[in-house]
Amino acid sequence: MPCVRFHPAIDEIPAPAWDALAGDQPSLSHAYLSALETSGCVSPRTGWTPRHAALWEGDTLLAACPDGAGAGSIFYSIHRSADDGATWTAVRGDPVQLVNAGGVSFAATDADHLVATSGGSADVHGSLKVTADGGATWSAVTDPAVPDTGWGWVGAPGPNWFYLVAVDSARGYYWSHDKGATWTWTEMS
Repeated sequence: MPCVRFHPAIDEIPAPAWDALAGDQPSLSHAYLSALETSGCVSPRTGWTPRHAALWEGDTLLAACPDGAGAGSIFYSIHRSADDGATWTAVRGDPVQLVNAGGVSFAATDADHLVATSGGSADVHGSLKVTADGGATWSAVTDPAVPDTGWGWVGAPGPNWFYLVAVDSARGYYWSHDKGATWTWTEMS
């Protein structure tokens, strides 16, 4: 079963596996990211802490996302595959920027509609962002307001549906049946 692991250094991930996903994008190459980290350009001292997301099935790298936390934010770029994961292409546009509040969660109803959340810290709360163009542009969602400890999870159980749960939410959850355009609170008894 595939699982996501976060790596605090790019050198924890085999270069050939990483580069097979990065394709011909020099700024995503294993060598480039490794040079940034080993030189100290990317480090907690400079305000940027590497934290690369990787989807593994056993020893096979299925998907990867270079990531880092800096200045209170984390950035994720969206990549697509049209050949069942054999090759990946970055979506043109800006990466989604989330408040670095601990955990992150992503869900998609289709190739265009995604929701990204962060949460886990009462000090910095979290983020809720949506895209309707496959990750090329992102919009912050302000209704519902971000809970004190942020968002803990977002899921997409159907073609138009999202569910959204706050980190500290034992009382209920939000749902959207219009691909994240509007959200409705449901109280649990």
